[in-house]
Amino acid sequence: MTEIVEPDSAHLTFENTPPGFTVAQFRATIDGINNAYEYLPIGVLPGYEDYPLSDRILPRVYSRLAEQDELRITTLTYGSPLDLSLIGDPLVLGAIKALLVGVGGVGGAIGAKTVLKDGHEIIANWVNLHANIRSTQAKLGADEAEDRLRQERAEKTREAQKNIGRGGGRGDEPTTPQDTLQPIERDNVTIVTNVVQREVTRVTKAVGRPEIR
Repeated sequence: MTEIVEPDSAHLTFENTPPGFTVAQFRATIDGINNAYEYLPIGVLPGYEDYPLSDRILPRVYSRLAEQDELRITTLTYGSPLDLSLIGDPLVLGAIKALLVGVGGVGGAIGAKTVLKDGHEIIANWVNLHANIRSTQAKLGADEAEDRLRQERAEKTREAQKNIGRGGGRGDEPTTPQDTLQPIERDNVTIVTNVVQREVTRVTKAVGRPEIR
């Protein structure tokens, strides 16, 4: 029996990138993709169970994720169209690709309008499903490499927890002392679904929906 391996890469071409694409639009696109990508692993991968989350996202230099889980750019063509090649966790990257093009990772192929209308429920179901898988997997034996990765993820969680009370906004560092807004604290599934839906919408408003190869 042939094992089916999920691809860990994605080539995204945003054909609807507006002419005269601005740096602000580029930043919204890259930040939106990365924020959505980073929140999903925290919701579903072993080692992030206690990571402190807020739906108030601030600019940051360091990833929320362990190094092996981070999203990486392998090629980038700036302009109209914007063209990206990304590498990341196959499970999470697959979900991000599906949401960007308007396909539901839980309910199968659905229209873009349905994702925007019912995106919260779709993402919540996906996060809950894979969080349960995560919980089950965590109880099973893991090999040495998996143990190391889980420890790296747990270390990221501990680092984020240390930032609480230091002006870090439950894991997101402010870039100016004037930034004193308090985070909205809710359960992680709700926060993840809200953030992912918001960030995907942010991307599509800036550059439209991508063609994915």
